[in-house]
Amino acid sequence: MSVIQREGVRTGELLLSEGNGVISREQVNIMPGEALPSGQLLSWYAMASAYMPVTEDTTADAVLYTPVAESDETRTGVAIVRLAEVSVELLTGGKDEDGQLTAEAKQSLAEKLIIVR
Repeated sequence: MSVIQREGVRTGELLLSEGNGVISREQVNIMPGEALPSGQLLSWYAMASAYMPVTEDTTADAVLYTPVAESDETRTGVAIVRLAEVSVELLTGGKDEDGQLTAEAKQSLAEKLIIVR
């Protein structure tokens, strides 16, 4: 009997295009918590000066570029924060019960010039 193993989203796999150099990316602080995959939608939490995974009550402000490990302390990661096109199939969070990215999430990202295709 064979065993099938599935890989998660690889770093950068979700990018369809981005601005020249690394203008689309920034090193960011991420709130303590569970491990997050590449492609996780992030929301800015000003009180902690860090990003957190998007929830129903928050807006999508960035897309996690590199996965981050679980931690009880603030973590550092790389996020796509502007001037990029990303694949909707590889995004995590910000989706409705049918698994579709919400119009609010698309609009919020578009305001940062992150286009979802």
